[in-house]
Amino acid sequence: DVKNKKVLIVGCSGGIGIFAIQISRYLNFEKIVGVCSSRNKNLVESYGVDEVLCYDKENYINDCKEKFDLIFDNVSSPESGLQFEKYKVLLKHDVGEYIVINGTFKQKILGALQLLIGKKFKIEPDHFHFNFGSQDSKFLEIGSKMINEKKLRVLYEPHNFDKKEIISCYEVIE
Repeated sequence: DVKNKKVLIVGCSGGIGIFAIQISRYLNFEKIVGVCSSRNKNLVESYGVDEVLCYDKENYINDCKEKFDLIFDNVSSPESGLQFEKYKVLLKHDVGEYIVINGTFKQKILGALQLLIGKKFKIEPDHFHFNFGSQDSKFLEIGSKMINEKKLRVLYEPHNFDKKEIISCYEVIE
């Protein structure tokens, strides 16, 4: 149950972040806070965040007075490094969960083992989890309901590009 819980979505202005905002709203999180650049603030507000932390502002983490039950990290990667140390001060002590979706090779292997044998391995600091995916059909059911109820919007409308427009395609994606 997430009714009285708060979520922080790091990297909320990309495709996964936009879906995370909408899913969090659909699941009735008490408060949804997103992290993105100042230029994307209006965009993510239009998708339903309650508050935006702009990472291009000095002290944006220290300025946040909230503590979160869940931090959903779309930014961390082997290339950019793990953001856990930066954001752990915003996690509720002893109960908050930090989930990263794009981990290191070690995290992916251990995540796959967890999925296959159903056990949790201590792979990172307490309250840190690597999301390898889920075989639980409830997530598909939620997505399906949201689509049927027209409560899931995509960031960009589909567009068919012919071969001559391939550069335009990359510009739209960018």
